[in-house]
Amino acid sequence: YQPIVEVNLNALRHNLAQVQAYSEHAQVLAMVKADGMVMANETAQALSAADALRVARCNEAKALVDAGVTNQIVLMEGC
Repeated sequence: YQPIVEVNLNALRHNLAQVQAYSEHAQVLAMVKADGMVMANETAQALSAADALRVARCNEAKALVDAGVTNQIVLMEGC
């Protein structure tokens, strides 16, 4: 059995804008995590207005860079 995950990218953009509006003097880092990097790449693009993107592992950071994501990427663990 393979679960199906649906992510509403418009809702992500809206939620990010709300967080930025409430925290106008702070930087906002958006966590990007997914087992399938295709979903992570789409999520990263939807959250491109964030000041930086956070990932858990080196391979996730590399996949985002390889996909053309230009945001600063913050790694939560060492390589």
